[in-house]
Order: sequence, then structure tokens, then C-alpha cells
Amino acid sequence: MQECLERAFPYDKFEEVKKGARGADILQVVHSSAGKECGKILWESKNTKEFQKGWIEKLKKDQQEADADVAVIMSVVLPSGVNSFDMYEGVWVTDYKSFKGLAVAIRQGLGVEEG
Repeated sequence: MQECLERAFPYDKFEEVKKGARGADILQVVHSSAGKECGKILWESKNTKEFQKGWIEKLKKDQQEADADVAVIMSVVLPSGVNSFDMYEGVWVTDYKSFKGLAVAIRQGLGVEEG
């Protein structure tokens, strides 16, 4: 996932959270092409057979600790009623196929204009 984000958004900075460490998987510090910091996106990826509501509160806490503007759970399985991606209880949830498009939309919401 990180490699795909790095290729898609070369001006952004990415901080990977090491496996086993507390916190989400990736903190994406969003920058404009001029180098101005526009915000932060916190990414958590899940590869399980069932979506767990407990992930939401944990990610919200991680979001506060990371001072991130937006939090996203990318999961193989989405909550009932969610197709592709949607806002769910205050965080974005997305499937693996849609995460790049969601990232583009979130970055625009943070004030970055795509070239």
C-alpha cells in the first residue's frame, strides 16, 4: 500500500508504523507540489474475514495521537451497507480496489490541487 501511495503522490511524505508497534500502519503527510504541508492522513489496513467495530475507536485514538486530519481503514471486508468506500462512524472505510481514488478525494479536501 505504501509503495502505491508513494508513486501516486510523490510530493507527500510517508511514515510507516513498524509491525507490532502501537498505532496505525502509515501516516501520510500531504504536501502540495510547492512543498506546502496541507494535512495528514492516517491509514490502517486490515486483512480479515470480518469487519470489527472496535477498529473504529482504536483508529480514532491513533488519529488524535498522530494529529492527523483524516483516518482511513482499508479492509478486505467492509461494514454492512458500505460498498467501495464511505464515511463510517467518523472514519473513512475503503476496500483495496478503491483506496487510491479515495486518497485523491481526501487530498483535494485538504486543499491540494492535483495537476
